[in-house]
Amino acid sequence: MSVTLQETEHPLLADIETTDQIGITRYSRFLMDQLEPRPFAGERVIDFGSGSGVMGVQAARQGAKDITFLETNPDGLALTARNARKLIPHHTTWVMGSAIDPLHPEIDGQFDSMISNPSSLPTLGAGKDEEAFYDGGQDGTAMIEAMIGLGRRALKPGGELHFLLTSLVDYQTILRRLGGEFRAIQVRAVTQFEFRPHYFEHLPHWRNLRDEKRTFFFSDGDKNVELVFYVVATQP
Repeated sequence: MSVTLQETEHPLLADIETTDQIGITRYSRFLMDQLEPRPFAGERVIDFGSGSGVMGVQAARQGAKDITFLETNPDGLALTARNARKLIPHHTTWVMGSAIDPLHPEIDGQFDSMISNPSSLPTLGAGKDEEAFYDGGQDGTAMIEAMIGLGRRALKPGGELHFLLTSLVDYQTILRRLGGEFRAIQVRAVTQFEFRPHYFEHLPHWRNLRDEKRTFFFSDGDKNVELVFYVVATQP
């Protein structure tokens, strides 16, 4: 199973404000393409790690009645707020704070869906400014772990967690863990992306992780390529 990005731009992209640091990445476009056929009619939805807010705005335009945006970066939260106020003014709740901090107990079991393109770039420390939104810690899983924990807490029975998972993290272990905590796990699509130029400074670290079978990427001629999976986990 594999897919490619649609050649035509998603119509929402023309409406979303971005900045030099926070844009609509190829990963976000892939997730948008996968979510486009799904109705969110009447649902309460969390956009986890919202960045520009594009995922939550898309869900609202596809019928969601309420969007809660979670973003830890002040610049990202401000950008999310501007886009939400402009594009979906009647749907919006904002929550600011660390994704792993205790949230209000009234969120428990209250949401139908959660959407995330989690930061999951394995790094050994602070990288360049443009990487701040992609840094997932030494093994790339810090935000993924927080996402799973919040999903288990906030989703209703039968609620769905929609997210992207890159092969640059130990994706097989993550999928096994999800299989033990959620009722059902589906990998609904997979694509591949060539490394971006600034990835190459991390190659020694990633090769070490690959030797330990904690990451996977492959070479295609003079290119290095990662796999990206669209995963849906269903709450018990």
